[in-house]
Amino acid sequence: MRADALQQPSVQFQQVTRGAGDRLSYSLVLLALILLPGERVDLPLSLKPVDFVLVLIMAYGILKSPTSGRRFYFPLVFPFWLILIAGLLATIGGLDRAASVTAIIQEIYLYAWFFLLTNLLAGFSFSNLDRLFKIWASIAVIEAIVTLMGMMTSGLEIFYTSPENEVLASFTGLARGLGTFVNPNAAGAYLSISIFVTLSTSWSKLLRLGIASILFAGIFGSGSLGALLSSSVGLLALGWMSYFWGKPQLPEIRRSFLVLIGGIMILGFCVVFLILLVIPAIPILMEQEWLALTLGRLPRSFDLRLQLLSRAWSAYIIHPIGIGPNAAQTFSGAVHNDYAAFLFERGLLGLVGWLLFVGSWLLSPLLAAGKEEWLPARWALLCLAAGLFACAINAFTHEISHFRQLWMLLAFTFAIKYMVNARTSNPALDG
Repeated sequence: MRADALQQPSVQFQQVTRGAGDRLSYSLVLLALILLPGERVDLPLSLKPVDFVLVLIMAYGILKSPTSGRRFYFPLVFPFWLILIAGLLATIGGLDRAASVTAIIQEIYLYAWFFLLTNLLAGFSFSNLDRLFKIWASIAVIEAIVTLMGMMTSGLEIFYTSPENEVLASFTGLARGLGTFVNPNAAGAYLSISIFVTLSTSWSKLLRLGIASILFAGIFGSGSLGALLSSSVGLLALGWMSYFWGKPQLPEIRRSFLVLIGGIMILGFCVVFLILLVIPAIPILMEQEWLALTLGRLPRSFDLRLQLLSRAWSAYIIHPIGIGPNAAQTFSGAVHNDYAAFLFERGLLGLVGWLLFVGSWLLSPLLAAGKEEWLPARWALLCLAAGLFACAINAFTHEISHFRQLWMLLAFTFAIKYMVNARTSNPALDG
């Protein structure tokens, strides 16, 4: 490796995308990012405006693959197949076969566009991916502003009312902001992910911190406890990871990554535990009106989730293979916990598949970061890994596995991982 390898990117990262086909794929991804937050527009079959672009991306990816000359990657395919098999088995003896079949079709669709988008993005230059991240962050700033407007019940009513025209958790003129999403938790998850996308860009530190602060304020406007807590834990994890991986002189950092991940998870759960148990026990904090939309909702939110889990468990012990994907909606509503939902709806095999899914998305970018010596790519991987860690925490409070923003983050993360793997396994790409 050359002495200036830490300052100069490889040829693969430096190259600028050229050609009509590449411009088309870049334009399609750009359009998808623009439409991604527009979930409030409800179309038949639960489709959203972004789905039309995602279908075009799938079609273009299929048409382009025979002439691309590049290998095809299959990210997360093994845990996905486990989840799919578990879902099919649970559907056979489940409570609502129609709902379960619909859920399985939706999952196949999510994975299909994630798979093709990942392979499409893996052919981009790093500079183009960085440019797309900046566009994502800019759109997220607008989303944060309209979410804050919703919190203050100003602007359009859709910013603070559910599709059923219900104002959520209103307190002294404040409400939970939805922005352009169908529920505040989805808005919070989008803004949470966008924080880590913003931090991964090549903008100046001051600009990145400023935008990240606006996005965090937007999460507060949504009142999403899960997004607030998981984002805080993810930022702590990013600080910790950057200390280890941000120093190129540390030898063979990959040897200790399991210890590092274990430490991050322990720290994260300790922070969540302290926030959930200690802060709500301080009366003077709970008397503050501005906390009513967040920590003030904690006791009721916790009790509600216990009730949902109890009802789902009662059905699960009768159907140990699983009650069927999405079948919990028929008698108790969403479980609001992906880990519990995969167990109750798909059985033990489904939970194993989900845990492998989460474990793979956590470890894959870190392994790539451990062998990447070009700092911008390494930093991007660390930021996205921290964002995925925040999603893994958020999954304990919401069912985020069907959020398109999560799958979009996964596609970008694995694309950079494959770019790094291809370069480090082929020294000729170092130029």
